[in-house]
Amino acid sequence: MMKAVVARGAGDFVFQEVEDPPLPSDGYLLEVEAAGVCAADRMIWEGNSPWNITFPFTPGHEIVGRIADIGANAKGSLDIGDRVAVEVMAPCGICHLCRDNRENLCRDGAHFGSQMPGAFAEMMALPGNSLIHRVPENISLQDAAGIEMLANAVHILKRAALNNAGTVVVTGVGAIGATVIQLIKHEHPGAHIVAVVRDETKVERALSLGAHTVLSTSPHGPSSVVEAFFEKISPNGARRIIELSGSVEAVDLALELVAPGGRICLYGVYNQRYSIDLNQIAEFKELELVGGHLAPNGAFAQAIALLADGKISLSNIIQEPLPLDKFESALTAHTGHKYALSAKGPHS
Repeated sequence: MMKAVVARGAGDFVFQEVEDPPLPSDGYLLEVEAAGVCAADRMIWEGNSPWNITFPFTPGHEIVGRIADIGANAKGSLDIGDRVAVEVMAPCGICHLCRDNRENLCRDGAHFGSQMPGAFAEMMALPGNSLIHRVPENISLQDAAGIEMLANAVHILKRAALNNAGTVVVTGVGAIGATVIQLIKHEHPGAHIVAVVRDETKVERALSLGAHTVLSTSPHGPSSVVEAFFEKISPNGARRIIELSGSVEAVDLALELVAPGGRICLYGVYNQRYSIDLNQIAEFKELELVGGHLAPNGAFAQAIALLADGKISLSNIIQEPLPLDKFESALTAHTGHKYALSAKGPHS
């Protein structure tokens, strides 16, 4: 028997003993070192997620751990004790999306932490189609817990196609927004980063992370941001906007701020439908509107390399991992920092 968090329904997560996971004949058993707590986990906890989820299950899709056992038919070169990170999606590997290196969109695969047992546990099973990456020992546990988040940021910047965008607007400065700002600063040092926040208490934090300008919708609303942006930053608008807040009001704001011919990258999770004036995209501005999902196409490897080489650190974003039985504290915290859980805690 092992300890795990079991999601039985919205707001009904319990820490309990469960059966040890069986070793897949073609895969691995993983001893979990840490699991990042995602905004998606909070949405499931709060009961406002857009997904059709079947309870019960063990959450946790931001995964780092060590190989504990290897199935007799496992392929690859992993050894017991290897430290690894695991991608959220275990894809089928044969559909047209997988063949096009877009495994993140595979419709025949499965997600850890919802469709398959996740990492809010002491151990988890990794089937043979899991996408697994070695993690160097010099990466701290804090940074390792953010590998999936940083990989998302890598993919976001690819989708946003910043190039020589000049002014880049980032709406939403939670953990992923903070990571995106740091990555823009590293990879596009000539960009002028404008962060848009809803809470004025996040202004100083956004500046410390690398934003050059921070605009807050509090207390006067989005119209004050639009006015300040066009008067003080760019009268022509921003060529690139990255929306991470998950707020449909932020999408409205992005359509106001984006320059004609610009691109908006949506990477939030939205729990309501959105009504849009299509003329803003076509007739008036000829915009590019792109989405983003997970972190395919080598983004994990890039994220691991950035951390291993010391080019990016997440220690100012991710808190020291909490013990697994403190999951509720992590799920209910709305500080803008990233939280992680670890089975290596006082309860062990």
